[in-house]
Amino acid sequence: MDSSYTPPTALTVVSCIFLAIGALCLLFIAGDILLRRGWQSMMWIMIPVYIINACYLGPLAIYIYLKYGRPTKPSATTGQTTTHCHEQQTQSRRKTSSLRTTQMRCPRSVLKSRAMPATSPRRARLQTRLRTRACRTATTTQA
Repeated sequence: MDSSYTPPTALTVVSCIFLAIGALCLLFIAGDILLRRGWQSMMWIMIPVYIINACYLGPLAIYIYLKYGRPTKPSATTGQTTTHCHEQQTQSRRKTSSLRTTQMRCPRSVLKSRAMPATSPRRARLQTRLRTRACRTATTTQA
C-alpha cells in the first residue's frame, strides 16, 4: 500500500478558507457576547452553543445568533447593576403590597360573584386568587 497520498491543492485551499471563515465568525460572536455583556442576560448554555456552532456553520451561525440569540445592548444612561435590579424588585413588591391594601376596598358584588364553596385548601387558594384578580380589575376600571 502506497502512503504517499497528497490531497488535491484545491481541496486544501477550500478547507483553509472555510476554517478561516469559521474562526472569524467565532471571534465575532464571542466578541459580541463579551462587549454586550451577554453572560448576564443569556442562558449560560447558549454561550458555548453559539460559539461552537460558529466554527462549522460560519455565516449561518452569525445569522441565527443575530436573529434569535443576541443580547440587548446595555444602556449607558441607566447603568444597570445588581443594585438597580434589586431596586426594581423592591418597587414591584411595593406595587403588590399596595394591591393587597386595595383588596379591602374591593366592591362586595365582585367578591360574591366569584364565590365558590371552599371545601379543600386547594379550592380556598383558587378562590383567593380569583378574588385578587377580580379586585385588581375592579380597582383599575374605577381609577
